[in-house]
Amino acid sequence: IPLVVEGVIFTPERIKSLQLKNLELKAAFVGFSSDVFVERVIQHGKQNKDWIYDNIQNHEGDESKVREMMKGLHMKSISLKSEAEKYGYRFFDIEASSFEVYKDNVIEYLLT
Repeated sequence: IPLVVEGVIFTPERIKSLQLKNLELKAAFVGFSSDVFVERVIQHGKQNKDWIYDNIQNHEGDESKVREMMKGLHMKSISLKSEAEKYGYRFFDIEASSFEVYKDNVIEYLLT
């Protein structure tokens, strides 16, 4: 039975340590490995007036809080990619293709 769990609790190391009787685990991890993506996310958020836009407006046009958060996610993604590869899991870089393409690739990988 396919099961997809999204969250930060299930790190590659944690998934590898699970001992589940008669169950094959297949895990995929998602993140972004380029700091260029941080800028793209900020520009996208400002153009589409989503939560990023709201955050910037709430800080009187200052992008530093959003930029700091995105850079933190960037650093966590780099670590996650390394750990996923260490334990033999796939890491999908969300900046490598459009959202629809990368989402379809993850689903295909998990279900095959």
